[in-house]
Amino acid sequence: MKNHIALRLFLALNLLITAGAMSTRGSHLVPVFLLLVLGALLAIADTLVNDILPARYHLRIVENRRHSLYLVLAGLCVTAAFAMAVDGSATWLMGRLILDATLGCWCAVMDVKHRYVTPRADGSALHANE
Repeated sequence: MKNHIALRLFLALNLLITAGAMSTRGSHLVPVFLLLVLGALLAIADTLVNDILPARYHLRIVENRRHSLYLVLAGLCVTAAFAMAVDGSATWLMGRLILDATLGCWCAVMDVKHRYVTPRADGSALHANE
């Protein structure tokens, strides 16, 4: 999944920017804001450790469950957008959060496709339990 490094880093940095803009919206969004920041930092750390560093430093258990992190990030984005809509503070941030959620789902789908669907050169699929 080396070709998706830029996409995953873009998503994480975009979430940090969005979370920074959310921090000015109100105190009821602080827990979601903090979880988005934590998730974005975890996504950056995952990309740096499992994709950029040499193979001996890879955390296989994290690498095999990477799609879960991006689905949780997508869920947090939708939760934040819903909280802003209910609160009545709907702004351009809602659209940005929905786009981030879509991108998070795309990253998760591409990770699962790469891991479980795309065959290796010898014809067998790559599975986490090998």
